[in-house]
Amino acid sequence: MHVSGKPDSWFATALRPAALLLALALLPALATALWHPKRPPPQAAQTANSVGHPNQSPQLTLAEIRQEPRFSQALWIDARPPEAYALGHVPGAVRLSEAEWETSLPSVLDRWQPEIPIIVYCSSTQCGTAQSVADRLRRELGYDHVYVLHGGWEAWLP
Repeated sequence: MHVSGKPDSWFATALRPAALLLALALLPALATALWHPKRPPPQAAQTANSVGHPNQSPQLTLAEIRQEPRFSQALWIDARPPEAYALGHVPGAVRLSEAEWETSLPSVLDRWQPEIPIIVYCSSTQCGTAQSVADRLRRELGYDHVYVLHGGWEAWLP
């Protein structure tokens, strides 16, 4: 019986402890969301939001990539034609283009580890190939940590 003399309903009696457990579970979840070591840095979130389309891979400048320690072990993907790749590329970069997707993807998957980010580049800012390759990798791998180097190969050159 309740203090007022009315019996408590079973639902109210069961709901009170469930609400308390939910509130207690939310505290560590919120703390984890705020301070998790693998949480993306605020600048990456801002860059991702500035892309425009929610399913598009975010673009990062070379300065942002060099500043963030998690990108030091990134897998670089060169989306340019084979001739351009042969003339020069980011050290350790793997070639992958939409035209050669089926034949080139296995070499990318051999080098990829799910805990490291992927950075895709093409020739320049005007080149849309890097964006399309990065977006397709995000879709097919189901992996959100795929980025496009803003400015492409031209940005890498001194």
